[in-house]
Amino acid sequence: MVCVLTLTIAGPVRTYFAQRTEMKQLAASESALREQIAELEGQKAKLADPVYIAAQARERLGFVMPGDIPYQVQLPGAAM
Repeated sequence: MVCVLTLTIAGPVRTYFAQRTEMKQLAASESALREQIAELEGQKAKLADPVYIAAQARERLGFVMPGDIPYQVQLPGAAM
């Protein structure tokens, strides 16, 4: 009788623990995704700022504003 009762309870208990493990994994995944969303929203806000875009264009692409005089410094021994 004890064996039958043990076998009857074993299935639901195993399912319970499996679901708890899955819930913990999903909660961790959700937390990581929420952090990623917050980071991407911050990046989106920066990209909407015209001053940030102008700074990136100057830094990355070497753009200059009208009226600015660009200078290019060449160090001795530097290969081009």
